[in-house]
Amino acid sequence: MRIVIFTFVAIILSAAYSISTLVYVYWRDLNYQRSMAPAFFAGLAGLVGIRLLQRRLRPRLTYLAYLSWLVLAVVTVPLYSLRQDQVDCLDCVGKDLSPARPRDARSPMLVSINSEARTCTALSLGKEISMELMVPDRAWFTFGVGVSKSRESGRSVLMKLMLQGRDGRPVVVDSITLPRLRSGWTDRTVDLAAWAGKRVRLTIQAADPASSAPPDGEGDEDTAYISTPRFIPRPAAGSRKNIVLVVIDTTRFDHISHDPSRPGLSPHLAQLAGQGAFFKRHYAQSSWTLPSVASLVTSRMPIQTNAVSAYRHTLDPGLRTLAEIIRDHGLRTAGFSANPLVRADNGFNRGCDSFYQVNTPIPLMHFLNIGEKVTRQALDWLDSHEEGPFFMWLIYIDPHGPYLPPPSFINRPPAQELPWLDLGRALVSLFPIPGLENQPKFEYVNYYHSLYQGEIQYVDHCIGDLLEALKEKGLLDQTLVVVTADHGEEFLDHGLFGHGNSLYEELIRVPLIIYDGAKPQPGRVVSEVTQNLDLYPTILEYLGIEVPAGALGSSLLPLLYGSRPQTAGGVAMSELPKIPNYNDRCIPTRPGLKDFYQRAIITDHYKLIEQTDLKSQGVKLECYDLAADPAEKHPSCVANPEAMNALRGRLDAFFDQLPGKLDMNEAVTQDKEMLKRMKAMGYIK
Repeated sequence: MRIVIFTFVAIILSAAYSISTLVYVYWRDLNYQRSMAPAFFAGLAGLVGIRLLQRRLRPRLTYLAYLSWLVLAVVTVPLYSLRQDQVDCLDCVGKDLSPARPRDARSPMLVSINSEARTCTALSLGKEISMELMVPDRAWFTFGVGVSKSRESGRSVLMKLMLQGRDGRPVVVDSITLPRLRSGWTDRTVDLAAWAGKRVRLTIQAADPASSAPPDGEGDEDTAYISTPRFIPRPAAGSRKNIVLVVIDTTRFDHISHDPSRPGLSPHLAQLAGQGAFFKRHYAQSSWTLPSVASLVTSRMPIQTNAVSAYRHTLDPGLRTLAEIIRDHGLRTAGFSANPLVRADNGFNRGCDSFYQVNTPIPLMHFLNIGEKVTRQALDWLDSHEEGPFFMWLIYIDPHGPYLPPPSFINRPPAQELPWLDLGRALVSLFPIPGLENQPKFEYVNYYHSLYQGEIQYVDHCIGDLLEALKEKGLLDQTLVVVTADHGEEFLDHGLFGHGNSLYEELIRVPLIIYDGAKPQPGRVVSEVTQNLDLYPTILEYLGIEVPAGALGSSLLPLLYGSRPQTAGGVAMSELPKIPNYNDRCIPTRPGLKDFYQRAIITDHYKLIEQTDLKSQGVKLECYDLAADPAEKHPSCVANPEAMNALRGRLDAFFDQLPGKLDMNEAVTQDKEMLKRMKAMGYIK
């Protein structure tokens, strides 16, 4: 009887904690992602408690316990959904708004409303932002307004855009009343063609629609946020150029087909490659997400970006991101990230008018198949931003472990292996596995691999929906589509499982498809060695924008269009930084690898991997003849000492000349929030 009482008390307490947390979070407008995790796991603990004590309970009591838990869950889910309209001030970025410094306003800050982050300035009722500027020809003026729900005030917010010319008379050129019943961002685009070539004062004002009194400058609590007021060019007919950059997390090069007649796991991407160019020897700059994506958006090596670990995870503010340069040239910009590491507060929003952190229904449960949500959010953004050219980049995370594809995309393994969806064993792929002796048994590898293949099929389906929608909107033939990955995945290819532990081919060789809707290149296959560093200058050159000094990559447009022949001179660099003071918690966590800083150079014929022990400073070299040994099973350093020495010389020369490298011996401090995200993704023990 005591056990029964204890069980029901535990269930009631866990449910009460869950509901009270939900209500408190909802009522106080707190960050739901940080506050919902304990509530979710408390409810899960109650369910586990029922299951463990089921044999000791009478059947009726068991049914009653399950029914009680189900009712409480049904009550809490809607409450959780209500918290999607939360506002989170992420960071004060300390930069002036463009095109002019706001008057009587706070410093710009990074604010997230409903998981959409923007750099903005807070504006209270009765306050305004003014700027003097020259109105250019053939341009629209655009700005965003964010409103947070308030329980203290039910007033709406009247936003006015007023223009004052040399005659001194203010003219209201745009106005909108935003209700306080719903949080969100609203973008406004205003045609100022009548004032082209004139110098004017533009004023954005927040007012109470119920009051006709002019603003007195004494505003009350913050009621609105003003984001990115600027001009965007009106493109001439037939001259519009859009960019869609897709980064798929954890995607091996050998799982994406480029032949529509043999689509394999990726029929939609195969179709895209069949109309564009497929780069078959393309490499990422690291073997896990944070340093790899940081390198891609800056065209710098990871060790130059500062974003290399849980202890160093924010992009160097001195580096110009791809989106920043593109926005400065007038394109609308947006980012959509399903990866908890590629976040606005890590600097990956820089240059994006809007940056969406695509969340799952359960905090940090990134594996719950949100590819369709990424696609849908991107298309919703396109529907509301039809004016002018755009740049958007999307990060799909679904192939990342643990592998739990939707049932319709699961490749069922043979009956003698494992059940088609064994959740417990599938979750193994979420956590670092200490050593080969604790790796999944070899007979389980095909099972894990089949689930991974299902994730590839699912994300291909999601990207296919995106491409089809672009075609239906008439945008695909005006768009450069670039599809690649941040890294691959290992299935005991070299005795390990997962990623972020080495620089072998299965981890750093990734697919690359480039499709130019205006100039299709049917069936072009590029065999020259290329790398993600090259995407930054490729996209800028396509838009006619000068590539800034310091970018390490080279444009791939000549290879895309066949304006220069392919050569054997291509080279790629990759690295796996390991900063000291990790307390042995961060990747690489595998024995024999956790104390190494790894670098690699890949040429047309050979590959050299260098591992430096940060404790003893000893160096281990592995040289492979990729033409004869593409699986890297037989190091050939002894057989090819000349090739090895030449590669090492090129590797040292390249890294020695890099400016702004991190000090590998500099002490670093912990970031608890980042540690939680990396632990949820399996990067930390």
